[in-house]
Amino acid sequence: MVKITKVEHCSKQEIDEFFQDERQKQEYLKEDWAREHGFFMEFGQEKICFFVIEPVEGSHAWLRRLLMFRSNTKMAVFLLVFDWIAEEAERQGYESLIVSVNDQVRAELLELIQFKKIYETPLNEELPGEWYEKKLQPVSKST
Repeated sequence: MVKITKVEHCSKQEIDEFFQDERQKQEYLKEDWAREHGFFMEFGQEKICFFVIEPVEGSHAWLRRLLMFRSNTKMAVFLLVFDWIAEEAERQGYESLIVSVNDQVRAELLELIQFKKIYETPLNEELPGEWYEKKLQPVSKST
Protein backbone atom coordinates (compact mmCIF):
# COMPACT_ATOMS: atom_id res chain seq x y z
CA MET A 1 0.00 0.00 0.00
CA VAL A 2 1.28 3.45 -0.96
CA LYS A 3 0.79 6.39 1.37
CA ILE A 4 1.61 9.98 0.43
CA THR A 5 1.92 12.59 3.18
CA LYS A 6 2.66 16.32 2.94
CA VAL A 7 5.89 17.28 4.69
CA GLU A 8 4.01 19.84 6.80
CA HIS A 9 1.92 16.99 8.27
CA CYS A 10 4.96 14.95 9.33
CA SER A 11 6.58 15.09 12.73
CA LYS A 12 10.15 16.34 13.15
CA GLN A 13 11.14 12.77 14.05
CA GLU A 14 9.68 11.38 10.80
CA ILE A 15 11.51 14.01 8.76
CA ASP A 16 14.78 13.41 10.63
CA GLU A 17 14.52 9.64 10.14
CA PHE A 18 14.16 10.03 6.39
CA PHE A 19 16.93 12.56 5.78
CA GLN A 20 19.36 10.91 8.23
CA ASP A 21 21.59 13.96 8.74
CA GLU A 22 20.89 17.61 9.50
CA ARG A 23 22.96 19.03 6.63
CA GLN A 24 21.07 16.97 4.08
CA LYS A 25 17.71 17.89 5.61
CA GLN A 26 18.60 21.59 5.51
CA GLU A 27 19.69 21.29 1.87
CA TYR A 28 16.45 19.67 0.69
CA LEU A 29 14.03 21.67 2.84
CA LYS A 30 15.69 25.10 2.82
CA GLU A 31 13.40 26.57 0.16
CA ASP A 32 9.84 27.60 1.01
CA TRP A 33 8.54 25.74 -2.06
CA ALA A 34 10.09 22.48 -0.83
CA ARG A 35 8.35 22.70 2.54
CA GLU A 36 5.06 23.95 1.10
CA HIS A 37 4.76 21.49 -1.80
CA GLY A 38 6.89 18.61 -0.50
CA PHE A 39 5.65 15.07 0.16
CA PHE A 40 6.93 11.78 1.49
CA MET A 41 5.91 8.52 -0.12
CA GLU A 42 5.69 5.33 1.92
CA PHE A 43 5.50 1.86 0.50
CA GLY A 44 4.66 -0.68 3.17
CA GLN A 45 6.19 0.72 6.34
CA GLU A 46 9.14 2.44 4.66
CA LYS A 47 9.44 6.01 3.36
CA ILE A 48 10.85 5.45 -0.11
CA CYS A 49 11.10 8.99 -1.43
CA PHE A 50 10.70 12.70 -0.93
CA PHE A 51 9.28 14.73 -3.80
CA VAL A 52 8.03 18.22 -4.59
CA ILE A 53 5.09 18.91 -6.91
CA GLU A 54 5.10 22.65 -7.51
CA PRO A 55 2.21 24.37 -9.28
CA VAL A 56 3.16 26.34 -12.39
CA GLU A 57 1.24 28.42 -14.92
CA GLY A 58 -2.24 27.14 -15.68
CA SER A 59 -3.07 23.71 -14.32
CA HIS A 60 0.40 22.24 -14.65
CA ALA A 61 2.53 20.68 -11.94
CA TRP A 62 6.32 20.54 -11.95
CA LEU A 63 8.02 17.56 -10.35
CA ARG A 64 10.72 19.89 -9.09
CA ARG A 65 12.51 17.47 -6.82
CA LEU A 66 12.63 13.71 -6.34
CA LEU A 67 14.91 12.04 -3.84
CA MET A 68 15.14 8.28 -3.45
CA PHE A 69 17.86 6.98 -1.14
CA ARG A 70 17.94 3.31 -1.96
CA SER A 71 20.42 2.77 -4.75
CA ASN A 72 19.25 -0.84 -5.06
CA THR A 73 15.68 0.16 -5.89
CA LYS A 74 14.34 -2.11 -8.58
CA MET A 75 13.53 -0.47 -11.91
CA ALA A 76 9.85 -1.44 -11.59
CA VAL A 77 9.59 0.42 -8.26
CA PHE A 78 11.34 3.44 -9.78
CA LEU A 79 8.73 3.53 -12.57
CA LEU A 80 5.88 3.00 -10.11
CA VAL A 81 7.08 5.97 -8.06
CA PHE A 82 6.60 8.22 -11.09
CA ASP A 83 3.13 6.76 -11.66
CA TRP A 84 2.19 7.30 -8.01
CA ILE A 85 3.45 10.89 -8.15
CA ALA A 86 1.35 11.46 -11.30
CA GLU A 87 -1.69 10.02 -9.47
CA GLU A 88 -1.08 12.43 -6.59
CA ALA A 89 -0.87 15.35 -9.04
CA GLU A 90 -4.20 14.20 -10.54
CA ARG A 91 -5.78 14.11 -7.08
CA GLN A 92 -4.62 17.69 -6.59
CA GLY A 93 -6.40 18.73 -9.80
CA TYR A 94 -3.46 19.20 -12.17
CA GLU A 95 -3.86 18.56 -15.90
CA SER A 96 -0.21 17.68 -16.54
CA LEU A 97 3.01 16.82 -14.75
CA ILE A 98 6.32 18.08 -16.14
CA VAL A 99 9.80 16.93 -15.22
CA SER A 100 13.34 17.65 -16.38
CA VAL A 101 15.92 14.90 -16.86
CA ASN A 102 19.62 15.12 -17.62
CA ASP A 103 20.37 11.68 -19.02
CA GLN A 104 19.07 9.43 -21.78
CA VAL A 105 18.33 6.44 -19.54
CA ARG A 106 15.88 8.40 -17.39
CA ALA A 107 14.36 9.98 -20.51
CA GLU A 108 13.70 6.53 -21.97
CA LEU A 109 12.19 5.34 -18.69
CA LEU A 110 9.82 8.31 -18.63
CA GLU A 111 8.72 7.51 -22.17
CA LEU A 112 7.84 3.98 -21.02
CA ILE A 113 5.24 5.43 -18.65
CA GLN A 114 3.59 7.84 -21.10
CA PHE A 115 5.70 10.95 -20.56
CA LYS A 116 6.23 12.81 -23.85
CA LYS A 117 9.16 15.06 -24.69
CA ILE A 118 8.22 18.75 -24.81
CA TYR A 119 10.18 21.67 -26.18
CA GLU A 120 8.47 24.50 -24.33
CA THR A 121 7.52 24.51 -20.67
CA PRO A 122 5.07 26.64 -18.71
CA LEU A 123 7.98 27.74 -16.51
CA ASN A 124 9.14 31.34 -16.54
CA GLU A 125 12.80 30.40 -16.30
CA GLU A 126 15.38 28.59 -18.40
CA LEU A 127 16.50 25.39 -16.72
CA PRO A 128 18.87 22.67 -17.95
CA GLY A 129 17.82 19.24 -19.12
CA GLU A 130 15.27 17.74 -21.43
CA TRP A 131 11.65 18.24 -20.47
CA TYR A 132 8.91 15.64 -20.41
CA GLU A 133 5.20 15.93 -19.73
CA LYS A 134 2.51 13.47 -18.76
CA LYS A 135 -1.09 14.47 -19.44
CA LEU A 136 -3.31 13.80 -16.44
CA GLN A 137 -7.01 13.33 -15.77
CA PRO A 138 -7.53 15.65 -12.79
CA VAL A 139 -9.92 14.40 -10.13
CA SER A 140 -10.69 17.86 -8.76
CA LYS A 141 -9.15 21.28 -8.41
CA SER A 142 -7.13 21.83 -5.25
CA THR A 143 -7.63 25.05 -3.32
